[in-house]
Amino acid sequence: MKAETVQEQLTSISFVYALAHQHPSLPAAAIELSPWTGFDTTTTRVIISLHSERPEPFADFEAWREALGLTPDDVTYRTLRPGLETLRTATVRGGIEVELIAYRKPVNAVTDSRQHDASAAAA
Repeated sequence: MKAETVQEQLTSISFVYALAHQHPSLPAAAIELSPWTGFDTTTTRVIISLHSERPEPFADFEAWREALGLTPDDVTYRTLRPGLETLRTATVRGGIEVELIAYRKPVNAVTDSRQHDASAAAA
């Protein structure tokens, strides 16, 4: 099923708006309102994506996970390809599909990159 108008997405828009007001200190994220619905819902999907190269990039994911009231058991970890890891969880809140996903370079890849940058700057 697909939403045909923005009117059909208002529930999802309101959900994001309310979440931002309830948790104003959440880290900034890419938030997508997908017009495509899943099999179990009648409204649109909200996809919250986090991308970071900080030393603790999954900390932003944890803040969002807690705000959504999801347990660590709801989270899946995957290595998409060498050099890219993800955490993902999904839920349905008030008939809205909510997907939370975080991407990061493996910690050793970030460290190696910073060491390379420092070496290049010193040369």
